[in-house]
Amino acid sequence: FESIVRQALERGVVRLNGVGVDDYIRDCVASHMQGNGEAEHQLYDGRWIRATDMRTHDGYFISRRVDISHEKQAQHDLEKSENRLLSFANSASDYFWEMDHELRFSYFSERFTKVTGVPVEELLGKRRDESGIEDAIDPNLYRQHLEDLKMHRPFRSFVHPRTKPDGGLVWLSISGLPVFDSLGTFRGYRGTGQDITESVNASEILTRERNMFTGAMESTSDGFALFDAEDRLVFCNSSFKKLNPDMAPNIMPGMTFEDMLRDNISNGRIVEALGREEEYVRNRLEQHRNPSGEGIVTARQDGTWLLFREQRMP
Repeated sequence: FESIVRQALERGVVRLNGVGVDDYIRDCVASHMQGNGEAEHQLYDGRWIRATDMRTHDGYFISRRVDISHEKQAQHDLEKSENRLLSFANSASDYFWEMDHELRFSYFSERFTKVTGVPVEELLGKRRDESGIEDAIDPNLYRQHLEDLKMHRPFRSFVHPRTKPDGGLVWLSISGLPVFDSLGTFRGYRGTGQDITESVNASEILTRERNMFTGAMESTSDGFALFDAEDRLVFCNSSFKKLNPDMAPNIMPGMTFEDMLRDNISNGRIVEALGREEEYVRNRLEQHRNPSGEGIVTARQDGTWLLFREQRMP
């Protein structure tokens, strides 16, 4: 057997890959004599073989050589694909996570720690109800999430905050899909997490500014209404509705200025429109859509006089 190995080396059949000749021969012979060895060798032509040596009960040796080039290529392609996916996972804005069949966290991509500042080791092996977020989220939403996990249902955009080691707050949006094997047995969850802190902060700022705007408009006794580019109502204050008491229940966002105008005219509330309704609608719409900046005085049927000032927004 040793002679066969030496001849293979002399003919340059086997690639040593940095191993000394004597060491290679010694290892091959030792594995062969033990009769229970298995080794993989790459040939100089690029092929791979798996060498298996077995000792029989009567002291003979059986040596088996199998070409595993396709298997090694498939393994190489798989490793390359896994490395590519890992690279994508580490460079993505989202992070990836997994749970096992007991609903315990079993994996987080590196991005998780970069986003939250929390070492992965603190969560691995823990269930969702052990992850330290229950006090920072709406109890009903939290119970629903735990129920989804228990029933192995897919879920999307479960939003919760997590406190970072430096005391800062990061908001995460989590989505997950249950994993089942070929027999339908539940094997766990795979999912993604996304840092939505900027979006949440922006939403909070927008809400504060909207509340400030609404408060300012409600504090004035003048009627105020805001219409969008399609001339649909976006907002109006209480004073605006008080100036139109009969129509107030119907004044809703999305209602057009023309709808309001025709409602007042059809109910005879605008004195100067009586008998010339369509002409008045055309003229008033023209004034509304192309305001001159001058006030528009209108008499109502109940004796009220109103002064309108309209302005087009930039």
